[in-house]
Order: sequence, then C-alpha cells, then structure tokens
Amino acid sequence: MNDQDWFEERFNMELDKWFTADIACCDECYDRFVSYWPIAYLKDVEFQSSGIDLESFYEGSRLRDEYSKDEYLQRAYDMGCPVCHEPLQTNIWPYLLPNTPTEDFEEDAEAIAAIAKRTPFLVLTHPFAEDVRNEIRSESSEPEVIGAGTRMYRGRIDNGIAAYDFENLASAPAHLCKEGRYNHAGHSVLYLASDAATCLAEVDSTGGPVAVAEFDIETDLKVLRLDLARGLYSIRNDVLGALIFSSLASKPATGTGYSKPEYVFSRFVADCCVDAGFDAISYPSTKPVSGYNLAILNPAKAKNGPIKLVAHTIVPP
Repeated sequence: MNDQDWFEERFNMELDKWFTADIACCDECYDRFVSYWPIAYLKDVEFQSSGIDLESFYEGSRLRDEYSKDEYLQRAYDMGCPVCHEPLQTNIWPYLLPNTPTEDFEEDAEAIAAIAKRTPFLVLTHPFAEDVRNEIRSESSEPEVIGAGTRMYRGRIDNGIAAYDFENLASAPAHLCKEGRYNHAGHSVLYLASDAATCLAEVDSTGGPVAVAEFDIETDLKVLRLDLARGLYSIRNDVLGALIFSSLASKPATGTGYSKPEYVFSRFVADCCVDAGFDAISYPSTKPVSGYNLAILNPAKAKNGPIKLVAHTIVPP
C-alpha cells in the first residue's frame, strides 16, 4: 500500500468514526446529490447541517498526529471527492442512505427520467421498473393497513365552494383531474394528509382562504406504506426505500404547466399498486413538514363507506 492509499484508508476510517457514513458529496456535487435524493435533504435535518470543512475535520481527527496540515490538505486534494472526482478543497458532506441502492441507481434514475420526458409510456421497459413492480407484488402478500379511526386531512382553495360536503371537499371529478403524483389525467385519486399542518403545506394558500376538511377512515385500507412516519429507517425494502428517497418518486413538482414528467414514474408505481390490489399509497410530503400524505387510489370506494367527512375549517391566507 503506497502512502496515498494509506492516507485515504485512514481518512475514511476517521470519517466513519465521526459520522458512521461515507462522503455523500462535496461542495461541487452537493446540488447533484440533492437532486437525486430530495427526501434525504427534505427530511433529514442532520444532513442539512452535516457539512464539515476539511481543516476542522483535520483538527478533530487523529490524522493530525500523522500529517502536517499542509500535507493533509494536499493529500485530501489529491484524493478527490469519491462521487464527482473533483479535488477536495472545502467542505465534505457525509451521509448514509437509509436503504442500500444498487451501485448504478443514479444512472438508472437518470435514464428513467429521460424516458419519462421523451417517451413516458416506455418507462416500464427499464429493468428497474420491473424490479419495482415485483417488489410491490411481493409487499401485497402481507400488506400493511391504515385502520378504522385514523383521521386524515385535505385542503382546497375556497374560491366559492358551493357546499362543504364530501363531493366538494374530497377528490375532484375525474374529468377535471390533471396529472398528479399518483394519478393519470382523467383519473381521480383522493389525496389526504396525516395532519392539518401537512395539509396546509401542500396547498398554495396564496390563492385565497383554504377549506381544510377532516376525514375519518372507518374500515381498514390495504396500503403500500412508503411514508417515513416511523423514522427514516422504517422502509426495510431496499428497492422501494431507495425509490421513495429518490427523485423518481419524491421530486418536488416544478412549474405550473400541464405536463409533469417528474410524476411519470410515481404514476407507474400507482398502476402497480392497483394491479396488486392495494387501496392506497402513503408517502412523504415533499414540503418541509413532519407529516405524510395518503393517496387513496379508488375514491369511488371511499365515498361508498370507508371514508367519512366529519368536519371542516376555513383557514385565511
């Protein structure tokens, strides 16, 4: 082992000792990491503040017993970032994803995003799409449930709601539905939030007052549980865990246009869930809140019994 290899081994040992993590990115590739793994940034406050400059890392590590500061900085520069391979000069950002993605996951995500933008109906031809479909089928054999007595929330801009009833406060009629994270255009899905704060965060309240409706779930719903309500490490399935942390399923919506290529793969996930017999998908909000969202995939079923409107509140803008 040459001197540089020895330095890199010692550097990584010290990093793991401090953070129990590897370098996720440096300043040069920080934005790239966040674009691929938005939930890691949105839901893990520790990551947002975990950056450490190279000199501080040196001063707090045992590397200073073996190298002068100038020698250390030169060797760190030569080592480079293991992600983008640019010279290490300023800050490193350690992180360990809760689930273990495949080695080529980011390349796969980039390829799928390109397919979704150019030929969205062909997204299922990518091998990772087949992996997701198989894992969802596997999860359906022992599904989790969201049970009777669970209260959920939904908000909509109150720009003259005719009546504060189920028809007006639940999902929009199918013919008015645009593409959503888990619904196709022309297909109605009932989107709910786990609490009022998450509900309000999901609504652009600049459009006026918000009518916040409270719904009680009265019977068990078979749910593909991808939310993080039980903690960042709650999704044990590596394929689905990596998916929900990634931009394939959790990229914040961009723009206000009709086309939403960032929703193509998550809508594929919804189709897989319908095919596997799930009633709903729970998933993390892409807003800076602690709650989660629930997409009920068959609102007609909800209207006929399992979901009951119990109250509403008008929240000023």
